[in-house]
Amino acid sequence: RLGVDKIDLYYIHWPRTGWDMRPTMEGLERARREGKIGAVGVSNFSVADMDQVREVGTIDAHQLGYNLTWRFLEADVIPYCAAHGIKVLCYSTMAHGILTGKFGRDPGLREGDQRHRILPFRADVWPHVYEGVEKLKAIATELDRPLAHLAVRWTLAQPGISAVIIGGRNAEQVSAVTPALAGAIPAEAMARITAISDEIVK
Repeated sequence: RLGVDKIDLYYIHWPRTGWDMRPTMEGLERARREGKIGAVGVSNFSVADMDQVREVGTIDAHQLGYNLTWRFLEADVIPYCAAHGIKVLCYSTMAHGILTGKFGRDPGLREGDQRHRILPFRADVWPHVYEGVEKLKAIATELDRPLAHLAVRWTLAQPGISAVIIGGRNAEQVSAVTPALAGAIPAEAMARITAISDEIVK
């Protein structure tokens, strides 16, 4: 139905706790040998999860959540990927819309919005996230660039990161971010962005 002979990258997504993922990996390696897929990826795997599936196959890519407000995987998963030649692709680069700068001191999420379940929006955490984003917005204003552009560029500049995945509700939202790759961002500004991110993550 996709109209292709081969799927370029096929992921094992969200491992199940206590589940042996090796048979799944063996199936994907079989599909790779048959030419049905080009590369094998995992998503949201821990180091232990990756160790398990690497017993029977090769991980080419790891898709994980990573952005200026969420950097916990720097401690183990991202270095592991770098050490084993696994490309890291980041989703949630905009942190569920937070790094577009559109939310106020009261994020105003509607009842039933799935973001109520996300840590940065928790009542005791959000004020710190909001203050950090306001500081990031000030840097964006100085550079005359949208905050979303800085979020993309910062993420791509981090050690071990190969690519970012940009989501949007429509083509216009995605197209608005693609100019992020153009132009230079001063190293001094990137260092200030990192320092603000450090405070948000705390």
